[in-house]
Amino acid sequence: MESEATPLLVPITSGPGGVGAKLGGLGRTKIYDLIDRRELTKVNIGRRAFITAKSIAAYVDRLAEAASDMKLPPNAPQGPRRAAPEKS
Repeated sequence: MESEATPLLVPITSGPGGVGAKLGGLGRTKIYDLIDRRELTKVNIGRRAFITAKSIAAYVDRLAEAASDMKLPPNAPQGPRRAAPEKS
């Protein structure tokens, strides 16, 4: 039985199987923004552009780490507090 290997390169598309699908439906503009910010690594083979699977995994790991750093302790107040309306 053959196991499906994880691809090393993922095509830059927002369709199924592309980077956009792997990152929750991101569009091409956001993908290229992440490339420009050096969050993702782009490689070309001929005229086709790909993102390395390693850079996608690293980006998701950074997002998860940032999200876990932002979690509040269990007894911390959730969200901003609103001032009680003034009575006239």
